[in-house]
Amino acid sequence: MTTPPPPSGPPSSAPGPAPTGLLRLTVQGNLLVSLPPRLLLNGHQVACRNGVNEYHLPPGPWALDLSVQWMRRYGQAQGQVVLEPGGTVDLFYAAPWHQFTTGNLGPTRQKHKGVGVLVSLVVLIVAMVCCVVGVTALLA
Repeated sequence: MTTPPPPSGPPSSAPGPAPTGLLRLTVQGNLLVSLPPRLLLNGHQVACRNGVNEYHLPPGPWALDLSVQWMRRYGQAQGQVVLEPGGTVDLFYAAPWHQFTTGNLGPTRQKHKGVGVLVSLVVLIVAMVCCVVGVTALLA
């Protein structure tokens, strides 16, 4: 028994997979904030973690909304990119050191906001503890 010959004629022009663009989002962690950010792409939540995240998306405009959730939502950063077919867009997100300011999102490595407030708060707490210990030593 023989196999039938392949069909003759022009090759099939069935559409292949649609071209995509690559969105490479690097979430820059810090020593205090190891919480994964919440990422919305065009209003839809997608999985995101600290480190490099790659998303193969259809070409066109994409709106990004990032934040971190602990006791409240903070570190908000928004941006828009346009993906070209076969193109790559690199973005970097940095959450702040504390939850009273916004995050940074941009095409290069970003700075973490809020280190001055964090250091001031730590110094204030240490000064208060020293005062309490000093007053307690005087009264004893």
